[in-house]
Amino acid sequence: MNNINNDNIKVPEGWKRVSLGEVIDRIGDGGTPSRTDMGNFGGDIPWVVIEDIKKRIYDTKEKLTLKGLKNSNAKLWEKGSIILSFGATIGEVGIAEVDLATKQGIAGLELKSDQVYNLFLYFSLLIKKNELLKLANQTTILEVRPTTFVDKLYFLLPPLPEQQKIAEILETVDRAIEKTDKIIEKYKRIKQGLMQDLLTKG
Repeated sequence: MNNINNDNIKVPEGWKRVSLGEVIDRIGDGGTPSRTDMGNFGGDIPWVVIEDIKKRIYDTKEKLTLKGLKNSNAKLWEKGSIILSFGATIGEVGIAEVDLATKQGIAGLELKSDQVYNLFLYFSLLIKKNELLKLANQTTILEVRPTTFVDKLYFLLPPLPEQQKIAEILETVDRAIEKTDKIIEKYKRIKQGLMQDLLTKG
């Protein structure tokens, strides 16, 4: 995959090269309230940790109360935001399908919706993991701060209708892969049962 930070790359007509910071309204780190006060947890605000990040985030294992949200650096990110990990695990990406908060090391990105389609940005960030790793500072853990990557991470941005069409095509491919994976898992289970029967019962 070509590095699209390369100034020599040919940009398709109507497309432009932008930094991540140019297409977002807000970005920020998450936070964790004190666990010594259990009144901070058990509410109804989804709270994303790394294991919760998937393509579409509808729910989380743990939830914060309003008190927990206020007693930490966690912020509430609106539905449609991009969720991106930049702490010990870098480059995991998801889309918030509900309003939610995140743990530290996981950023929320609220987008300029008149400029960028969230599903298009999701796919664009998926192929940027290696670039995020290169931007990471080698401290006690690998980490790249949001203030660092928003101005240094570049990608190509087509007009909004093209973004939506590209995202639609990639989404169709994802659905096909998901169906194929389910079929493979089904036949694996069938094979396991056959092996058990054939090798023990004949």
